[in-house]
Amino acid sequence: MSSVVPPADQSRVTIGPAPAWVRVQAADESYRPAGGQPYTHLLLDEQYHAGLREHYTHTVQRLETLGAVRAASQWRFDFDPATQEVVIHSLLVRRAGAAVEHAQPERLRFLQREEQLDRYVMHGQVTVLVLLEDVRPGDILDLSLTTRSRPRLLPDRFWFFVSVPSEVPLRMCRFSIRFPKGRRFAWKAYAPGFAPVIEQAEGETTWRWTMENTVALEPEAQVPTWLLPPLWLQVSDCASWQEVIAAVGGAWQEALDGPELTRKAEEIALAAETLAQRVEKALEFVQDEIRYLSVNIELGGQIPAAPGDVLRRRYGDCKDKSFLLSQLLRRLGVPARPVLVNSLWRQSVQELLPTPDAFDHAVVEYELEGRRYWADATLTLQGGGARNRPVPDLRLGLPLSPGAKGLEPAPPPAAESAYELHETYYLDTTAGPSQLLVQVAARGSYAEELRRALVSEGAEAVAKSREQ
Repeated sequence: MSSVVPPADQSRVTIGPAPAWVRVQAADESYRPAGGQPYTHLLLDEQYHAGLREHYTHTVQRLETLGAVRAASQWRFDFDPATQEVVIHSLLVRRAGAAVEHAQPERLRFLQREEQLDRYVMHGQVTVLVLLEDVRPGDILDLSLTTRSRPRLLPDRFWFFVSVPSEVPLRMCRFSIRFPKGRRFAWKAYAPGFAPVIEQAEGETTWRWTMENTVALEPEAQVPTWLLPPLWLQVSDCASWQEVIAAVGGAWQEALDGPELTRKAEEIALAAETLAQRVEKALEFVQDEIRYLSVNIELGGQIPAAPGDVLRRRYGDCKDKSFLLSQLLRRLGVPARPVLVNSLWRQSVQELLPTPDAFDHAVVEYELEGRRYWADATLTLQGGGARNRPVPDLRLGLPLSPGAKGLEPAPPPAAESAYELHETYYLDTTAGPSQLLVQVAARGSYAEELRRALVSEGAEAVAKSREQ
């Protein structure tokens, strides 16, 4: 799905020289590693200026195959027009000493494509596209641009996380950050020995990391998904997780006395006698009657919609549904709070420096009869009441409440997941038809999977699929 990009959004992309603070690095074009890769990566140079909130990127690669030419000759860059400006410096194609510059205003095309719409996600990003002409195997692409960003959360702080390419050989890889002298930054990397060279000049400090002639790392089998990338680097001046909690919590404006929330809480209270039953009905309502749809256009995916708006429109993403559920539970007298988690890295988040971007999902923590529970408001057809709802193994999260001080472990699992399959064969030894009886008993997450399949596909389709 694509739509017309407004002129105001297109104006966020310009063509111009690199900023004066950038140190342009030349690439070694004689580099030819063994292995026959589609691309030869000659240079990856990323420079950050914390004071100006600018990020300069310079890549140089040689296209070795026709497949690489097809992929790379449609240059594109995605940006958020609400928070970013882009200055394209060069889109250069070099061949045998000659160079053609494609960074020209008339070549820029703008697309607003919702590529994740089939996953119910609308991000609002804009793609700037340039079709590079007359590109052939053996050509060198020399590309550079700078983005200026202004985040909605903690706009006076600066942070970045980069994953160093490990699956391909690389002639030179450089990362650097420049910041005003005296500003307190910290860094972490995949190995403590990957330390920066420090420079002081003109009232600014520069940290620079360099890697040269790296070899491709052979990927290991059965690597847990929660492991961080093999090579990574992080820089941040966020003082603590408490600062992140305060910033996010301050942006998530509560509305416990909102009329829509009040009406829904009263409706649930009238329909259930005990507190546990009220919790169950609140969970069922938010999980099953508020459909999942992530619209990250106006607030950039970091600030949830007001609970009243979510109740009215009957859709929301993980933060919308979690924020609604936590306030609905609190309106019913149940202690509850949203919790930010990383659905991929899970407990590995504790290895990172504090930043708001360390999380990609939100759940809800509530307390019932002195015990803590987590619930994922985006799951559907769960069952299990208020005490036995399965939740993914997220390990730890960042609770959004005034008393929280940092990352906290997830409560013990509330329910066990099990899948039992019994197959009984009745063989007719007189050459008559034999029979097969299959009995399935599922609990926890396995029961949820079967339940969702029966609802979405129908019993007949599920039976046929199992038969096959």
